[in-house]
Amino acid sequence: MKALSGSAVMFMIPMLAGVALAETINFHNLTVGPASPPGWNCTQTGEGDVKWSIVRDDYPPNFWNVLEQTGTGATPSSPYPTPSVYPICILNSPILKDGFAQVKIKLVDGKQDRAAGLIWRVKDSNNYNIARANALENDVTIYQTINGRRSTKVRRWFPVTPNVWHTLRVDFKGNQSTVSYDNELVAIWYDDTFLDPGKVGVWTKADSVSMFDEFTYGTQ
Repeated sequence: MKALSGSAVMFMIPMLAGVALAETINFHNLTVGPASPPGWNCTQTGEGDVKWSIVRDDYPPNFWNVLEQTGTGATPSSPYPTPSVYPICILNSPILKDGFAQVKIKLVDGKQDRAAGLIWRVKDSNNYNIARANALENDVTIYQTINGRRSTKVRRWFPVTPNVWHTLRVDFKGNQSTVSYDNELVAIWYDDTFLDPGKVGVWTKADSVSMFDEFTYGTQ
């Protein structure tokens, strides 16, 4: 394993079609407080009061710093947004056409939603694909956001336990995307909307309080 600068490590991960070079980013050595981590653009889709921060996760197995979204995702005049607000944090590079993204998520709190997800083939803050898990609904869903409007593509009922760490992953090649949750295949989706190379990142919704760690991406 070769250590990189900052909080990234590079290693080899076996893929379905051979071996791919992958990079894992964690937030363990970053300073606690409101911030976009270096190399990330933490923003939102829609209008609202989102808050991305580095916080310490003092519960097993971690005891180190992670990325968290703690804002309400709502306008000041309303406890919940109408339409919904989606806090997103986009990794500035690389731009991937065919590859994968994987992240560890912890769904901490939320009354309207308790959700966290991955985004891929990201064009900008209003155009991307989403794979998300929701602890209130107990499902894993693939969405697509076009010009800021989200639509449901695939939904699978799946137990999603709050306040423990889970692994969410998407593999994408051509028009096929495969979503896995805790190493179990959830859905395969075919779509021709976003076929050009794009960025990857993480996603939450509305008043979800969600943690993220060990973001891994690579090519295939």
